[in-house]
Amino acid sequence: MEVLVLLTAVAYLIVATLGPQRRRSTSWFVQKGVLVAHGLSFPLGAYTIGSMRPYSASAAEINMYSIWAISIFILHGCTDTNFRLDDIKQETRFLYRWLLYYINVMSLLTTLSGVQNSYLYPLLLPLYLIAQQKSSFIQSPCVLSSSSWNLNKMVSDHMYEEHTRGEFVPATMEGCHYLVDWPLSKSKLGAPSYAAHLTGHDDQVIDIEKIWLCNSMSLDQELKDTCLSFSLFHLLRRRFFGYTFGEPKERAHDFVFKGLLLENEEGYTDCNRVFRVIDTELAFMYDFFFTKSAVI
Repeated sequence: MEVLVLLTAVAYLIVATLGPQRRRSTSWFVQKGVLVAHGLSFPLGAYTIGSMRPYSASAAEINMYSIWAISIFILHGCTDTNFRLDDIKQETRFLYRWLLYYINVMSLLTTLSGVQNSYLYPLLLPLYLIAQQKSSFIQSPCVLSSSSWNLNKMVSDHMYEEHTRGEFVPATMEGCHYLVDWPLSKSKLGAPSYAAHLTGHDDQVIDIEKIWLCNSMSLDQELKDTCLSFSLFHLLRRRFFGYTFGEPKERAHDFVFKGLLLENEEGYTDCNRVFRVIDTELAFMYDFFFTKSAVI
């Protein structure tokens, strides 16, 4: 039993520590190691906890089994369980895994509560509740992606009309109405095209033009680029939901070559800035589909 617990803990720790590095790393060890650990972590954990039979164990074994089971349950809730993009469609599988852990660990705690002179039950119960809370977020990428249809339709329909909202000046980003944040509840579908339109006040809609023209000292260039990455993340995400690009190619060309690649005050082009913007954009995309960060 000790070997199974150790192997399960190692598998979950590999997923938890190396999983976030998988997006950037080209190391064979990181890629294949996370793949193997991801495939083994739940089967090992479920088999290990299921093998802890409390009704035929001594009081000391029940105490130890309860500590091990809750530790594995917490590790399960702390890892990101999506490895491939298709995993976001497996909401039922994640629910089944949560229920399996929930029932087995609850069985151990119920037996532990009946052990005489056991001081572990009041200590382990809060940990069990923490494990439940963390495990409940595992389904968040599935729920978030499946419930974001209106969000992506709003972005797609907005971009079909974005180029008609005034002249675009790439150097100052005037006329660049790429969405950053807006009240999703204040939108409607209008006939005859049934395109989504924002109905909220203009002050509630934050776009790139407003951010670039803001003179606040707290909004430096790095923070502006992060907002730009978040806006581009919205545009890229709509492609995963079947929406097409609506912005003109000429406008997109000017945005890159006359905006992002514009020479700075020192007379040279900071090409690394473009890669930083893209890297942050892909980080937002990774967090949305593969981690719990977008919900937390």
